[in-house]
This record gives sequence, C-alpha cells and structure tokens, in this order.
Amino acid sequence: MILQLSHYALIIATIVSLAIAFCYKTTKITNYSLNIHILINLVFLLVSVSFCGLLYTHINLDFSVLNTIKHSHSTQPMLYIICSIWGNHEGSMLLWCFLLTFYSFILNLIPLENKNRFLSILSSFITFFLVFTLLTSNPFLQTTYRYLEGKELNPILQDFILAIHPPFIYLGYLGLSVCFILQLTKSVNKISVNLLWTKRFALISWIFLTIGIALGSWWAYYELGWGGWWFWDPVENASLLPWIVATALLHSIQDSWIKRLSFLGFFSSVLGTFFVRSGLIESVHSFASDKHKGIFIAVFLLYLLILHFYHSSALNPSYLSPIKPFSLKGLILLNHFFLLAYYVIIILGTFYPVIYSILFNKSITIEPSFYNELIIIVTLPLIIIMNLREYISKKQYFHLIVIFICIMFVTELCFNSISWTTNIYLIVSFWSIYLLFYNYKNHLSLKFSHLGFILLSISIASWYALKHEIHKVLYPGDVIMIDEYNIIFRGINSIIGPNYNSLFANFLITHKNAVVGVMFPEKRHYLVQDLYTTKVDIESNLLIDYQIIIGDGNIYSGWSTSIYYYPLISGLWCSTMLLVLGASIALYKKKDRTFNKNIFV
Repeated sequence: MILQLSHYALIIATIVSLAIAFCYKTTKITNYSLNIHILINLVFLLVSVSFCGLLYTHINLDFSVLNTIKHSHSTQPMLYIICSIWGNHEGSMLLWCFLLTFYSFILNLIPLENKNRFLSILSSFITFFLVFTLLTSNPFLQTTYRYLEGKELNPILQDFILAIHPPFIYLGYLGLSVCFILQLTKSVNKISVNLLWTKRFALISWIFLTIGIALGSWWAYYELGWGGWWFWDPVENASLLPWIVATALLHSIQDSWIKRLSFLGFFSSVLGTFFVRSGLIESVHSFASDKHKGIFIAVFLLYLLILHFYHSSALNPSYLSPIKPFSLKGLILLNHFFLLAYYVIIILGTFYPVIYSILFNKSITIEPSFYNELIIIVTLPLIIIMNLREYISKKQYFHLIVIFICIMFVTELCFNSISWTTNIYLIVSFWSIYLLFYNYKNHLSLKFSHLGFILLSISIASWYALKHEIHKVLYPGDVIMIDEYNIIFRGINSIIGPNYNSLFANFLITHKNAVVGVMFPEKRHYLVQDLYTTKVDIESNLLIDYQIIIGDGNIYSGWSTSIYYYPLISGLWCSTMLLVLGASIALYKKKDRTFNKNIFV
C-alpha cells in the first residue's frame, strides 16, 4: 500500500510540476502568484512522500520491491540499508528530484524579483527529472512474488563517508541551477536581478561541492588503498568541473561573466550526471550503461543550451572593452583564464578517449601524468596573482621583489634536498601567503579560503615529491625501516563481522624505541556476494601518514604487503576545512555587498 501511494505521489508531482511550468504565460487566473506558491510546496510534499516511501521499503526489507531486492540484505547494518537508497541509479535519481524540489521549496520563501517566472523555469527542470525517473529509472517496480532475501549493497560502498558523499555532491550540482535561472530571468525580463542571491547560491553550491569532493577523496584514500586520493576518473572529473566554474563565478564582478558562468556551472553539473548514467564513458562510479538514459539527459543538455542562447542578449560592449592587466578587473580576468584553463584540460582529458574511439574504433587511455603536468603549469601563475591586488593598487613593486628574493633564499636554504619544481612551488606559495596576511588583515573569508587553496597546492606538491612506497612479502617478526621509523609485522588474526569474515594483520610502529602506533589492515570476505575486499589502515599525524595494506598469503609463503609513507598529506584535509570555513564566513556576513564592485570571497 505504501509503495503504491509513493508511486502515485511521484506521478501527481510530475503532473503538478508540468502545470506550473506551462501555465505561467497562458493562465488568466488573477491570483496566480498565490496558486504557484501553493503548488510548489505541494510538489515538494509529494516528492518527499515518495522518497520516504522508498525509505520505508528499505528499512522494512520489503523484498517484493525490485530496488530493495537488489540493494538491501537483512544482515546489513541499518545505516547502509538506509544509504542503499541512493547507492543505485534509480534511488539516486529520486534523491536528485527530492533535493531539487527542496531547493524550490526554500526559494519559494525568499523574496526574489519576478519569482513566478523563476519558479516556472525551475519547475520545467523538476518536470524533466521526474519524467526521466518515472520512465527510465522507476524505483517502485515490484516483482510478481516476494523474495525471502535480497542482495546487499556493494561492499565497497558500505562506508559512512561514502554514504553521505552523494547528497553533498547533488546539493552542489542542483544549487547551481538556481544561479542559472536567476541570470536567465534577468535576461528574459531585462530587470536587475539582485546579485546577492546569485552569489549566495553559488557560494552554497561551492561549499557543498567542496565538502562532497573532499569526502570522496578521503574515502578513496582510506578505502581503496594504494595511497591514492584522486585518480582522474571521468566521474571524479565531472564533479570537479562545476566546482571550478563556481569558483570563477564567485570572483566575477562583470554581469556578462556572471551570466555565462552561471549557465556553464549548471550545464557542467548535468554533464556530470550524463557521465555517470549514460555509459558513454567507462568509470568505476558509473551506475548504468543504458543508452536511453543517456539520450534523455542529452536532450536536457540541449534544452539548457537553447534556453541560454535564446534568451542571451547581445554581447555587452564592456565585455570586450580593453582592461588594464594590473587593475582589479585585469587580475580577475586572469583568474578566470587560469580557472577555465583547468576546465579545458579536464574536458580534453575526459572526452578525447571517447572521440578517438568513435573516429578510429580504437581505445586509448589518458594517463594521470597528462593532468598532473598541465595542472602544475596553470596553478603556479594562479597562486602568484591571487593575492597581488593591494600591492598592484599601491604600486609597491620594489617591496614585492625584495620579499620574493628573501623567501627564495630561505626556502632554498631549508629545502635544498627536494626537486627544483617542488622548490619553485614552495617559494611561490610562501610568498603568496606573506602577501595574503600582510594585505588582508581584516578580510577573514578571503584569508581562510585563499590560504586553503595555497595549502592544498603545497600538500599536493609535497605528496608527489616526497612519497615513498614499499611492496614486499612479509613474515611475522619482519621489520621494515622508513626514515628512522620501524614497522614490525606481528602476525595475523581473524574476526567475524555482521555480514563478513575478516583476516586482519597486526603492525607495530616505533620511533627511537618509542611506540608510535599500532595498525590493523584487513582483508574481508563478504559472504552474501562472495566478494573479497581489502581495508587499509592509516596511522596519521599532521606531518606524516603511514598506510598499510595486507594482500594474499599464508604463514608458510608470507603475506603480500604494501606500505606507503606520505608526508604532509594531512594538509589536503586541513585545506578543505579552511576553504569551507572561509566560504562559510562569507556566506553568513550580515552586511550586504555590492557585487558589481567587490568580489565576494
């Protein structure tokens, strides 16, 4: 009964949303404003009922529902039973629709200019995704008879961090739709939309995307092992594209840039969804490879393009007017150039294998080195210009040069054993940090966010330059020495989990005869799917991380073991906290800014 009600609620929500989208220009009802606000809330309520209904079927293990059969099992912990809702294509699309209607509900409470037109366009987006869910991704399909037991969620997805990762990414993706529609209604109605709301929702989306990307990266680091935290997978790239565009949008001060970046941000978000669900690009993150799903999303991408270009006014002459390179506008334009260079690099690396395969019927793989080497070239000048504004405006060029030379001398003296490329990165980063704290003493949001980006760059450069890996067969009692640290393999034990059996190794880490830590990497056997996975263990402090992974073996032939030594990797996670902290301070400032004159962060 609950399943049928949930299904009908989704169908009714689709009909109501369609009515909102198409009745804006045709209706003759005088109190249309009141009606549209009621209907928007009704759509949110109906989709919420539908989502809660699917949640109910999973929690109660209703094995007459196909979605529950495929992704839930009675031995799964309750957390993963709940999160299995969006651990599959159908459930994740329902979550997508729920979050999009949640945004519409929130926006219904905000005093926006020309709100009816805004809600009408947003309803057209909601309608598309509801139709897409019902026709190609229906989570409420039933079997003719009830199964006694279901299949469990993919064991590699049974992790708390990964469980909360998709909602953050979706909130970031869908928040950019608000920015796009705000700018679209501005173009349509020739009115001055309050840039405060465009920037606020861009910032909200940016915060969610930053948290979501960081959670996914952290999960890859401690769950997948191999010391990796970013693999340049197509779907990882897809989440990074709207983040890059949102970053550029937050720093935009020209209306023309704000409008175009608002469109590109949401377009990139839907493009990321296309990556995951079309099967066009192979990825470990892909849900399905159904061409019909890809065609549906491709049609929506085309709709966004038509919507944007049809309502785009002629290019503002100020958009092409000469800009002094060392003015505020000039520095922001350079910032856009380097950020969009990131965007182009990632797009090329992601799509080139697909285009090559279509043209020549041969497969090709883009190595991570392609991204790494080009990203380094772009990041260095970006760090240089990001904190120059005050010095340029005061023309303190001599001070800039003197400080740079002093920092270069000290850095070379302290870090002369590392590579010259890493040294250059450190020199430029320390110089930029000095400029940041010298110039922006009262601008906390800018200080934290820019410091976070610089710390991120330093951490990545140090990780690549100083990391060390050992792959060896070990026997109980063997000792591995890395940089004055002893890693002692003490043996193997076994435990029984709720839905798995585990063999775990015991490693002791000592430094100068003092115990630093104990590590227990695992090799798990999930019984339902008869699947083996490895669980890395990490001993971490602010300066050094040790990772250990145990592989196959026995007491006679030893155990295959991988040990990773990573200095300053914690800087990655600390930098994320600084980025989010800086953005949060900017978001909750009580004083409004005039965004066409001042940057937001």
